[in-house]
Amino acid sequence: MAGRPPAPSESLGPDPENETDELESIRARMRSEILAARNAPAAPPAPPVHPTDLTAATFDRFLADHERVVIDVWAPWCGPCRAFSPILDALATSLAPTVQFGKVNSDAEPGIAGRFGVTGIPTVLSFRRSKLVDRFSGAYPKDVVETRLRRFLELPGR
Repeated sequence: MAGRPPAPSESLGPDPENETDELESIRARMRSEILAARNAPAAPPAPPVHPTDLTAATFDRFLADHERVVIDVWAPWCGPCRAFSPILDALATSLAPTVQFGKVNSDAEPGIAGRFGVTGIPTVLSFRRSKLVDRFSGAYPKDVVETRLRRFLELPGR
């Protein structure tokens, strides 16, 4: 038996020609899947999320209802507050639904501002499980604010 050629039903291992065909088939399938994914329409952007306007009547419930909260203490006459508002709006959208954003008009709600010792605006108060974990005053670039919020609210980095 050692000198005879193998019978057609006997195998000497994988057929190199069939193996090549199979690899080409897998490559072609993967190429088409990749191209289909590239050409698929992009998911629509998330709708903008705006901070919730808060009052003395709604403030504590808002904190209690959400694990992570960022509060912007501002006033309508404050130029830096108005300049900083779009940054917080953008962060409210990008960090939703993990973080909830609220706004407190310090002129209309001086009790809330006083409760947290706010003496300058804009002031941003960060809460985790209703406990104040960070605060800062002034308007800063988005990346600086986002890095700070991620650190103090224990959010994963980007």
